[in-house]
Amino acid sequence: MVGTKGVPATFGGIEKHVEELGARLAARGHRVTVHCRRNYTGASRGRCEVLARRHWRYRGMDLRLLPSVGTKHLDAITHTALAGLGEVFGGHDIVHFHALGPSLLSWLPRLARRRVVATCHGLDWQRAKWGGMAKRALRAGEWSIARFPHRTICVSQTLRDHFAARHGCEALYIPNGVDLPELLAPREITERWGLRGNDYVLFLSRLVPEKRADVLIEAFRGLETSVRLVIAGGSSMSDDHVGHLHALAQGDARILFTGNVTGDLWRELMSNARVFVLPSELEGLPIVLLEALSFGRCVVASDIPVNREVLEGTAPGDAAWGRLFRTNDTASLREALKWVEANPGEVEALGRAARPRVAAHFTWERVADETERVYRELTGQGASD
Repeated sequence: MVGTKGVPATFGGIEKHVEELGARLAARGHRVTVHCRRNYTGASRGRCEVLARRHWRYRGMDLRLLPSVGTKHLDAITHTALAGLGEVFGGHDIVHFHALGPSLLSWLPRLARRRVVATCHGLDWQRAKWGGMAKRALRAGEWSIARFPHRTICVSQTLRDHFAARHGCEALYIPNGVDLPELLAPREITERWGLRGNDYVLFLSRLVPEKRADVLIEAFRGLETSVRLVIAGGSSMSDDHVGHLHALAQGDARILFTGNVTGDLWRELMSNARVFVLPSELEGLPIVLLEALSFGRCVVASDIPVNREVLEGTAPGDAAWGRLFRTNDTASLREALKWVEANPGEVEALGRAARPRVAAHFTWERVADETERVYRELTGQGASD
């Protein structure tokens, strides 16, 4: 696995995807190696078995720690270059790249006749944090991911359709997944912040511009309500934006910033929210949206195609799993939040129905099954070998 910051996953959808997929492949007897950035994995050292210097093991996966130039624009590509060169001389049957930027170098393992797979998790060049040069590089990554790998995978049908129309690429659709979690009663969130359950609106994500937490804060400030707004997440090379969000919330005591949350604290927040809000203007297939549904939360989300794909389905007659509002429209989001206030019974029913349905449609076991099938086809193995 190449292109991730590393595992264990502390934040980030790609890191979560690689960890859950890799762990399941390892459990099935495959030798799985994840190339990790040394400046990322070191923070999670206590969760790993240390085998040797710069070589750890976690959930059955071998973790190889490689250096990188730790700047916003060079971190990913320098790490990927080292990992890709290593795989020219490595002994793996499959080299699996993740994301557009790293896929610029997905041709490297092909020099040694390795079989190459790449997964597109989103059109990263659309993200607001990137400037002109970085956007051009990521557009080149999109071109590369459609051409260099033996198989290209997309995590949403929206992305698959984009690659077919734009590049004539017959990408495979393998979505992200979730595990059905245990619901936790409010304990630590009560001790820390006085949250008792069903008394807050939850936003949980990295605080970057395309997630549009600013639209949510502005919409919430116009509500007459006693519930609180919880903004859970931290900066991702976006300190200026985080400062802007705090400025927008200033003077409204109902708005709470928690910073990054993990473990049981994260599970408590998810388990007890009245509603989960995802106002993003750009997503691949948001794992956090699937996770909110798996916790039985009603979801209010922007009407970008991938959110519509999840919450409304793609087949005629599919029932809605949540409520959509017009992307980047404060008034539309405020009306959706008013609907939540006025219809507690329907909100609860939507969440209760979503939990088993998302578990049936989006599972990590299914992701592992379908990815393993791709690997076996490329290596000439039958499904039962």
